[in-house]
Amino acid sequence: VKSYWQEIAPVDTGEYAASLRVRKMKDRDGTPMRRVTNTHPAAHIIEYGSNDTPKFGVRARVENHFKEGQ
Repeated sequence: VKSYWQEIAPVDTGEYAASLRVRKMKDRDGTPMRRVTNTHPAAHIIEYGSNDTPKFGVRARVENHFKEGQ
């Protein structure tokens, strides 16, 4: 998931793709899981857009990509 996200991420400085992290977590039942998170301060703007920035929808595109394979 992380490598695909980085592959389709918009590239300006490369900081957005570099800020992706895989976090080890547990679900409600205590089952181990992983979650890809983005710590870039403008991640929400890159995802949803703003008055000056187009909507890239990278997280949504990643989610749709992997849902199609199910």
